[in-house]
Amino acid sequence: MDLEGRGASRGEDNLPATASTSLESTEQEIVEQIGAAQKAAHDELQAQLATFHERLTDLDFESRFGAISEVAQGGLADLKAEQQMALDDLHILRKDLTIAESWLDDFRKQHRIKRLADKKTAVGLIVKLLVIALLVVGEIVANGYFLSGGNELGLVGGIVEALLFAVLNVGVAVCVAVILLPNLYHRNLLRKALGLVSLLGFFAWAGALNLGLAHYREAAGVREPTAQFAVQARDAVMERLQTRPLELDQFESWLLFAIGVLFALVALIDGLSLVDKYPGYRKASETARKAQEDYAGERRGKIQDLSDKRQEYQEAVSQLRLDISKRRTEHSSIMAHRLKMLSLFQEHQTQLEKAGNQLLRTYRDANIAARTTPAPVYFEQPFKLERLSVTLDGLNEITSEALQVKIDEAQSHLQMVMSEVTQEFELGLARYRQLDVLVPDGNHVSA
Repeated sequence: MDLEGRGASRGEDNLPATASTSLESTEQEIVEQIGAAQKAAHDELQAQLATFHERLTDLDFESRFGAISEVAQGGLADLKAEQQMALDDLHILRKDLTIAESWLDDFRKQHRIKRLADKKTAVGLIVKLLVIALLVVGEIVANGYFLSGGNELGLVGGIVEALLFAVLNVGVAVCVAVILLPNLYHRNLLRKALGLVSLLGFFAWAGALNLGLAHYREAAGVREPTAQFAVQARDAVMERLQTRPLELDQFESWLLFAIGVLFALVALIDGLSLVDKYPGYRKASETARKAQEDYAGERRGKIQDLSDKRQEYQEAVSQLRLDISKRRTEHSSIMAHRLKMLSLFQEHQTQLEKAGNQLLRTYRDANIAARTTPAPVYFEQPFKLERLSVTLDGLNEITSEALQVKIDEAQSHLQMVMSEVTQEFELGLARYRQLDVLVPDGNHVSA
């Protein structure tokens, strides 16, 4: 702006006049530039304030507080609903358990049983079934070996015949052991008699079958394998059994007989171990145990569901608290930043006023030095920058003090509801346990 040159040039002409009371053009230019800088800063400040206002409005604390209230009440209602549905389901299972336990208790009393039912593990059951399978395979191999010589199909034919005999020998033994033999242990005398008859009948069957098999081997060994072999061997076996049933000519035949009887006895014993010795006891016991496991598993599941529902609610509340805390921090940051911007603008106006006075002083000092007449009186008056006011849009904004009050109220409300949720959870557990009182267990006979 060359203020010194312009001031000296105007001073040589003794301008402005001594009597002048208003700013001349150069001074007006200085004032206008200062005013323009002030206006630009003011516009920038207003834009920043509008941004701050928008950010404060977007925090939307009211909706957050509403969400807290909604989650608080909803969480409690959900917990109560979950508890009621669980009670309905558990009540049905508890009644089923009571019936099953009563049936088992009555069964024990009626049959005077003072022991636990034989419980078969999965591994034990597999082992016993494998034993039966090995018996079948072993008898097939043994019979196939001893019978192969007299069969027109050789070893294959012998194995086919052996398979039929093994099924009859081992299969019948297992069926008798599982279905008929437990009657020996029954309290009813008729059932005991049935069991005894079944056992004697099995011995007769096993002896007759294996004795017939031994005779069949000998009868087959003296004939050439032909198409009429099966008919001839059958007739020969029937003749030998009628005329000399206990006479076997070869040691291998006696060995075949012994192996067959041994396999039948082992199958009988192993088959008996597959079931509880007292008829019907395992079924009653397993029904009660299954009902107990179903009820216990369902109750554990319902307790876990109730715990998950409470945990879900607690996480939702924690998330809301964290969100409120973040918004509270952001609110404080925005308010502090806005206050700082206002302070900086006021300081900027002061600096602009100083700059204006400095520029005017430079121009006027050069003017005074070049004058031959006194300078105007107003040269000694400092420049006063008229301060621009700042308008704050406080609509939908919340003050820090009011916000803190609302946060405290929300925290207090959450704390109260959290306490109610905990109480409701404990009440739910108590109600689950109370089912055992409303639907009591039967009186069990000790083992």
